[in-house]
Amino acid sequence: MKKIRSKLQSRQGETISEVLIALLIAALALTILASMISASSNIVVTSRRVLENYYSAAPEATSGKATVACEDVSISFDVSLYKNRLGNKEVFSYVMKGEAEP
Repeated sequence: MKKIRSKLQSRQGETISEVLIALLIAALALTILASMISASSNIVVTSRRVLENYYSAAPEATSGKATVACEDVSISFDVSLYKNRLGNKEVFSYVMKGEAEP
């Protein structure tokens, strides 16, 4: 504590090595910050491109009727199946509407 107090009260400046080390630390911090900003920018651009490709792909729709029977109850579903291509993968989604038939 006394060393810090005497350092604050003294009229002497910093040594050249202390100044160079402080500049080195500041330069490293700025370099890390710039690389983080660049990486996040690349992530945003990539995700926008993937989403645009996904939403611009025209979905292929297939409709049909599915029926499930169990003892004296039969349930029919109108099924619409949508198929999109996302890169080399196929993404499926569907819509079902059902009615119970006695």
